Amino acid sequence: MNPTLRTIHAQKNTLNPAERGLYAPLVRRDLLSSQLLKVSDKYTKLQEELAALETNALGMFLRVLD
Repeated sequence: MNPTLRTIHAQKNTLNPAERGLYAPLVRRDLLSSQLLKVSDKYTKLQEELAALETNALGMFLRVLD
């Protein structure tokens, strides 16, 4: 079996030393991936909020010019 898949799906006490060596980096990778998704989602929401604010400000500016 692929050592990476085995490391993820097998019980930790059944892994050979090489597979046990992969366990911590894979857990860290998964944690960092989860955090990246959260930060990315927050960034996207902030970009949308900024675009809405810019649109509103431009609309107000154009009304002042009329």
